Amino acid sequence: MTRLCFLGRVAPEKGIDVLLRALRLVKTRVELDIYGIKPDRESEKDMEYMISDLGNARARWLEPVKPEEVVETIRKYDALVVPSVWLETGPLVVLEAFAAGVPVIGSRLGGIAEMVNEGVDGLLFHPGDAADLAEKLGQLPEKLVSLKKSVKVPRTIHDVAQDHLKIYRSLK
Repeated sequence: MTRLCFLGRVAPEKGIDVLLRALRLVKTRVELDIYGIKPDRESEKDMEYMISDLGNARARWLEPVKPEEVVETIRKYDALVVPSVWLETGPLVVLEAFAAGVPVIGSRLGGIAEMVNEGVDGLLFHPGDAADLAEKLGQLPEKLVSLKKSVKVPRTIHDVAQDHLKIYRSLK
């Protein structure tokens, strides 16, 4: 069984509906845990309707995790799914997944596509395309071992600061 997670706001632009539709299409055994932050009041009713309409027995809805628990939470899964349908400039959750040693299945869009190396540390699908996402999720079991081996832990802010300090010192 492939274990997936989603962490973030449950809002239309985050593509949670795409992910739920894709789960219906996947032929392999897959389970999804959604750690969702509730949408704002304006879009809450629309999202509740959409989610109830797309109810999926393979998805569990869980409370959001505290920021300091995100990496440890992601570490329990085979992959993190980032199905955004809008331009994410620098999604922190992708870096958190890599810090946990977990590959990312994400939209081929903006910062997600820039951070995830297709077939190396994750898989990319066309934004909003549930069939393409389902295909990638179906490929995951056979590719999981090599993807996990290729995930590189991101550099910390401390590492970057040390590099800058080294450069500044060399300019004296």
